[in-house]
Amino acid sequence: MEDSEKDEPILNFLDYFDLYDCQKYHYKKIIQYALNIYNILGYGYKEHIYVNALNIDLSYHGYLYGNEVIIPILYKNIQIGFERADTIIYNPLQVIIEFKAQTAKLSNKEIIQLQKYLINYNNNEIKYGILFNFGIKFECIICSKDKFIKYSDLESN
Repeated sequence: MEDSEKDEPILNFLDYFDLYDCQKYHYKKIIQYALNIYNILGYGYKEHIYVNALNIDLSYHGYLYGNEVIIPILYKNIQIGFERADTIIYNPLQVIIEFKAQTAKLSNKEIIQLQKYLINYNNNEIKYGILFNFGIKFECIICSKDKFIKYSDLESN
């Protein structure tokens, strides 16, 4: 299968969101990196193994990112606690990435967690997040603070 044929389902998936072509390019690449990690490592490792693997690809391709980034939780503009996002990419695009390594399919609980990060991170500065599950079957969900789309049918080798 040619690369352009492999890219088509991912690009169609990304059309659900109002993204510029340059943003689609980077989302597609990040999804491809994660899928490649899944194809090489498979499932069964703890979450941090997949985070570390993606860090290698992000660094190699020049992405600026941080891990275990603190997301403050505010009540009446007073911080009452915090959560930690697995990875936030800052440049060339801004996106929060959450990793799961669970045998069960992703549920609304994990989606809501990511949506809360998007809402609470710097007053909605980051518009989209990606949720990966390196479970028995690879799953990918892209979401904004108010909608999401699952794409768990990506083909693995």
